[in-house]
Amino acid sequence: MSRLHLLTIPTLAALLAPTFAAETPDATPGPVRNPPTPLVGTGGAGAEVGAAVGGAVESALRNLRFGAYGEMHYNNFTGSTETDTLDFHRFVLLAETQIAERWRFVGEIEFEHALIEDGADGAVEVEQAYVEYRYLDDHVARAGQMLVPISIGNLYHEPTLFHGVERPLFDRVIIPTTWFENGVGAYGRISDGLDYGVAVQAGLNGADLDPETGIRGGRQEGSESAAEDLMVTARLDYRPLNGLWLAAAINHGGADQSEVGGDYDITVYTLEARYAAHGFDTGVSWAQVFNSHTEAVTPGANNLPDSYYGLSAFLAYDVLSLITESTHQVYLFGRYEALELHDDVPSQVTVDDSLNQQVYQYGVTWKPNPWVAIKADYRDVENDSDAPSQDSWNLGVGFAF
Repeated sequence: MSRLHLLTIPTLAALLAPTFAAETPDATPGPVRNPPTPLVGTGGAGAEVGAAVGGAVESALRNLRFGAYGEMHYNNFTGSTETDTLDFHRFVLLAETQIAERWRFVGEIEFEHALIEDGADGAVEVEQAYVEYRYLDDHVARAGQMLVPISIGNLYHEPTLFHGVERPLFDRVIIPTTWFENGVGAYGRISDGLDYGVAVQAGLNGADLDPETGIRGGRQEGSESAAEDLMVTARLDYRPLNGLWLAAAINHGGADQSEVGGDYDITVYTLEARYAAHGFDTGVSWAQVFNSHTEAVTPGANNLPDSYYGLSAFLAYDVLSLITESTHQVYLFGRYEALELHDDVPSQVTVDDSLNQQVYQYGVTWKPNPWVAIKADYRDVENDSDAPSQDSWNLGVGFAF
């Protein structure tokens, strides 16, 4: 999903253009560049070829658009042995161009934690790199590295589009944002307000799963992904009225990849709703994950559950709208999350109550303009065991353009 158009809060007000519509996103093209030097000689027999290639390259460059997003976080942990951190969490570069009539390319490269060296957590990832063909006016096909169309948070996760310094735990543990993989997909519009998306991609690797992080460790991220088992994702987005967005998706696929040693499948489904209008920005997300034949991977240290689920709900209001009409927005928000990571376990596994968590979060999001979000929040993470809660005060700044 290309995000080169301007990204703003309220979340839905910015995203009510069809999620999978085939139109090219509304964005001002980047500066026109000088025509490149022809790739083939301009005289003799190569003249026509050179002109054609040069014209195609010039057209692609004239349609080239750039974007970027990123965020810096300060996390101050209380009642915990965690080290307080100041981290430039991510910086992402995006590019898009209309290659030819009906053909488009979208690419996105992400840099995480600012530094890559021994002992550092930094990473460079090709999050998206796909070619898109518009075979009908409202329908497109894609091939390459693509986001898995499983949740709103996985498709739209720029820091200007969610409240709170860190992404919700729901979008990090239940749905492992950002989840991307090699494959093919089809997206389009069924009728006014109703869009669909279907993708076939390399499946998860069940050998790398862990109950503390759900399916996150099973992502292969397009790097020589094992493709003995594929996964299929199907999604519907419905917008019945202005400001309201309803979404549902299901993902199913094998996760054996000839490494687990059994017929191991994983199914994920999500149900979500968002509403943004009249100063409100609110939403709820539900997801459940089913692991089949966990006996193939559970013996040992993994202790994977047969199923687990998560719920995330938030309510935000732009209090500045009560006082004056302004381009600034100041949202006060609250969020509740329930993550039951050891909800239903095999008979030979003992429930780990520390994996069943509740999150209470309160904060403020200040948007001085549509492209910048300055955030502060307090987050309290409780669990069902006797382990102490993990509280944190957080400050952050994010941008997206």
